[in-house]
Amino acid sequence: MSNNLTNVIFLPPNVTSKSHLIIKAIKRMNTLFIGQNKITLQTVDSTNNYAAKLIKVSYVPDGTVIMAQNQTEGRGQRSNVWQSEPHMNLLCSFILQPKTLGTDKSFYMSAVSALAAKEAIEEVSPKSDVKIKWPNDIILNDKKVGGILIENSVVKGLIKFGIIGMGVNVNQNEFSFSHATSIRNETNKVMDSDFLLKIISKKLEKWYLILLREGYNEIITAYNKTLWRGDSENKIEMGGKSLIVSSLSVRKDGTISFAHNGSVKTASFSEAKISYE
Repeated sequence: MSNNLTNVIFLPPNVTSKSHLIIKAIKRMNTLFIGQNKITLQTVDSTNNYAAKLIKVSYVPDGTVIMAQNQTEGRGQRSNVWQSEPHMNLLCSFILQPKTLGTDKSFYMSAVSALAAKEAIEEVSPKSDVKIKWPNDIILNDKKVGGILIENSVVKGLIKFGIIGMGVNVNQNEFSFSHATSIRNETNKVMDSDFLLKIISKKLEKWYLILLREGYNEIITAYNKTLWRGDSENKIEMGGKSLIVSSLSVRKDGTISFAHNGSVKTASFSEAKISYE
């Protein structure tokens, strides 16, 4: 396949190679199809919105990625706003076309995306602790470094298009959310977001191909192995109450199971939220 990725390096203002170790972009994408077709935007309301509009008006190759330097209306899970300083972080959306994946397996789109982001951040932060907070927040040294928003287009019970929106805090220093961090804050390294995108694309392709060959057990096993606070006590907000729970585990349908007051309970994403406290 042709390589449409460009080697453009965006660094934050007032940062030089003399003051920080700068990880630069590699020139080639080592994937079969994911990330090979890339659209780069300076400013957009949301890369997910752009992707959704694009698939309605034109042919889009499987694995296309839209990357923006700035989002004016970035979105996260539970209708939250995703805030990011321009040119500081990785903001992108992948367009995947699983076609034969049923909506009953939709959680696996979230799982493979989270695993890809987790492994990529782990690769560039080798001395750090990287985990997945259910369902798909990425945790770096016990703070949120990234989030994923999945939006699927469904036809006759099958996922025709999956739009995987990712936001990763790369070079930003300050956050309004006290439990947020960035790769730069945790490693003291300034990184080109395009470099990170290439690694994520490679990891996503690996896990996506496992999904397409129905490797559900492999995916859910890997997901649970990296689950944040899986073996620790957690506070879960559920039914208007705060519950102290333990033994977190994610089931094949994407629901979470946990121990509370001597019994095992389960909850869906719409029913429960794991606290950062």
